[in-house]
Amino acid sequence: TDFVCHDFRVKKFGGVHLIITFFPQDDSENRQLEGRTCRQDDPGSSQKIIWIDDLKHLGSDMPDFKPLPGQEWDDYLKTKREDDLIVKYKLMTKNKEEYFQKHQLTVEACGMVQNIGGA
Repeated sequence: TDFVCHDFRVKKFGGVHLIITFFPQDDSENRQLEGRTCRQDDPGSSQKIIWIDDLKHLGSDMPDFKPLPGQEWDDYLKTKREDDLIVKYKLMTKNKEEYFQKHQLTVEACGMVQNIGGA
């Protein structure tokens, strides 16, 4: 849905301010959210306020969970998200290979049962 604010007072005081309470799954989702605040050249802003427990999948429960000196939190979280996606992809690939091997064994077993039944 497209959000449009018709109240001139909102524009006068800086536009719509969006508070994002979760870390978006990807950059395109982030751009979509932030883009909702400043439609058609209207002023607007956004800010993320995220509960640290919602970032456990990115390692927020680890003692060294913080950006490097000079690094913005948003950039740090993007890096952590990419690391998390790499781990998930590797696990998914490993599981796919294991399931494929099990499938092959099942196909072979079914073939043996067919051969026994037809003999």
